[in-house]
Order: sequence, then C-alpha cells, then structure tokens
Amino acid sequence: MEEKNCTINGLKQGYWEYYYDNGQLSCKGHYRNGKLHGLWEEYHSNGQLYYKGHYHNDKQHGLWEEYHSNGQLSRKGHYHNGKPHGLLEDYYSNGQFYSKRHYHNGKRHGLWEDYNSNGHLYYKGHYLNDKRQGLWEYYYGNGQLYYKGHYHNDKRHGLWEDYYDNGQLNYKGHYYYGQKQGLWKYYNRDGNLELQEFYCEATHE
Repeated sequence: MEEKNCTINGLKQGYWEYYYDNGQLSCKGHYRNGKLHGLWEEYHSNGQLYYKGHYHNDKQHGLWEEYHSNGQLSRKGHYHNGKPHGLLEDYYSNGQFYSKRHYHNGKRHGLWEDYNSNGHLYYKGHYLNDKRQGLWEYYYGNGQLYYKGHYHNDKRHGLWEDYYDNGQLNYKGHYYYGQKQGLWKYYNRDGNLELQEFYCEATHE
C-alpha cells in the first residue's frame, strides 16, 4: 500500500494519504504526534466512501458515518473518547433501517429498536446502564407479535406472553427475577387451553 506522509522525530504528523495497489485512494487524514487526530476518511476499493469521522488523540470523537460499497449509508452516530454516545443508527444496503440504539459512554442506555430488511420491527425495548429494563417486544418477520414481557436488571420479571405466528397466544405466565412463578397457561394454535402448570414461589438473592 502506497503512502504519502510526513514524519517528524519518528512520529507521524500532519496530513497523510494511503493508496491501494491499483492507485485508488484508500484513506486520508491527519496525525498529531503519532496519533490519529482530526478528520479521517476511508474508501472502499471501488472508490465509494467507507467511513468518515473525527479522531481525538487516537479515539473516535464526534459524528461518524459509515457507508456500504453501493454508497448507501450504513451507520451514523456520535462517539465520545472512543465510545458510542447517544443515538447510533444502522442501515441495510437497500436503505432500510437496521437498528436505532442509544448509548451513554459506551454502555447501552435508552431505547433500542432492530428491524428486518423488509422494514418490519424485529424487537424494541430499553436499556438502563447496559441492562434490559421494562417492557420488551419481539416480532415475527410478518410483523406479528412473537413475545413480550418485562425485564428488571436484565432478568425476566413480571408477565410474559408468547404468541404463534398466526396471532394466537402460545403461553403466558409470570417471572420473578428470572424464575417462573405462579400459574402458567399453554395453548394450541387454535387458541384452546392445553396445559396449566403452577410454579412455587421463587426466591431472589
């Protein structure tokens, strides 16, 4: 890979360019005292922009954007000292949303949504300090609800319901900090009750 560069006292400084063997620009940007610092851009081998964003002392900082080789946006979001911070959006190569995810200093925090390539919602729910909290919902590829339930500190806690792809309820019951508790009911695809189970009171350490 060919380089166009400047080195001072053995450290990379200022504006640099890198090239593929075929002469196509690979990436370009700035160094300060041997560390990536400032705007950087990298390119796919077909010449399309791969990503662009800023570094601060070798760490991603500020808005970053990534692109598929067909030119469609792949990802955009903000970083702080090398960690994702705020909303991070991902896209399929056809332009459809893949995900919307919130971070706080690199930890999952806030609403998360993922989508299928056909645009249907796959799941949604919230994180709090990197742990799932509250209501989460998952969906089949046809858009029908698959299951829903609550989490507390990343453990299933509260009512959970699971559904067949025809919309009929499959089963429902309660969790207590990840353990089944109380009455659980199971149904067939026609909606008829098939089984009932009762779980003794669960314990929480």
